[in-house]
Amino acid sequence: SARTVALVCDLLVINAVSLKAEKLDEISALTEKHFKGWKAERISPVSHAIIRLSTYEMMCMEDIPARVSINEAIELAKKYDDEKSYSFVNGVLNAVAEELGRK
Repeated sequence: SARTVALVCDLLVINAVSLKAEKLDEISALTEKHFKGWKAERISPVSHAIIRLSTYEMMCMEDIPARVSINEAIELAKKYDDEKSYSFVNGVLNAVAEELGRK
């Protein structure tokens, strides 16, 4: 289910940052300011988890090009979320990549 996918993605993020809650808070703060008129509570759990995971990759895994991370996130959104979510995910992640200087 979509909820299961979201939980798996969140667990991957938490594991990737060695259970450091402050990193997850930093990721959320960075991404949520690019939600452009949407409150975090209104974003599907799947999209939110995908955005967090890709943002973590862009912040902490410089060997992964931002474009690759964004493209993978778009494909995940297309497969596991509703048909319109991928464009939202793309917009948020492009803004995050620009802010991080990864474009």
